[in-house]
Amino acid sequence: MDPIVIFDEKEKDLQHGLDHFNNAFLFFRYEGTAFKLKNAQSLRKATTHIARILENHRKLQEQITFPFLDAHFPKHEAVIHLLRRDHVSLSKTIQTLQELLKKFEKTPANIRGETAIHKLGIHIACLLRYHIALERKSIRSAKRELKRGEKRELADRIARVLKLLL
Repeated sequence: MDPIVIFDEKEKDLQHGLDHFNNAFLFFRYEGTAFKLKNAQSLRKATTHIARILENHRKLQEQITFPFLDAHFPKHEAVIHLLRRDHVSLSKTIQTLQELLKKFEKTPANIRGETAIHKLGIHIACLLRYHIALERKSIRSAKRELKRGEKRELADRIARVLKLLL
């Protein structure tokens, strides 16, 4: 199987999780005080869901994609470094958002907490969209340069890791 097809499937999962997160975030932000607690709980669930997807995504990238690109495409080193930093930043930011949401659920009238949640939600959505686009671009660029045997090797590695993740 073409490794790009595998990446596209995993990217769709990530994009779907991001869309779910965005919807929950918009309801939390704009639906009003009467639904604030319910929407905070929905946002926390969506955040947990996207964290799970991102963890599997990170494992696939860190164990397979990045080492493979490092070995075959040294010119992608700067982009790979940036993508690795994004993974760390996203994990930390999502964890912070989850903690804020738990606190907010205990004291929903906390305006400071709500403002911090808004800022982090926007930050996560923007960073994740940027991250997905940059990853897509770098992987597609590498695909054009891969030889048939290298594509097969990458696809085999991905398939092995996906069996472990699922």
